[in-house]
Amino acid sequence: MFTKSGFEKLFKENYPRLFRIVRAYFNNDISDEIVCETFVKIWDNQNRIQIKSSWEDYLTKAVTNTCIDYYRKEQTRKNY
Repeated sequence: MFTKSGFEKLFKENYPRLFRIVRAYFNNDISDEIVCETFVKIWDNQNRIQIKSSWEDYLTKAVTNTCIDYYRKEQTRKNY
């Protein structure tokens, strides 16, 4: 689905916006990690991705889901 250069372009064009979304909830270091983790998941699962609206919407939802996953893991970690 992606060429390396196409994926890099998608990353570079969307990273700042996605970072700002995550930064509203977490610190800078974690925000960078969450955005990068989201893109790794997209790269790894690119053959199964089905875009129903736009890349912008898809990426926003994907990074939001990664934030939720991170928060849940942290809550579980803190409880033990």
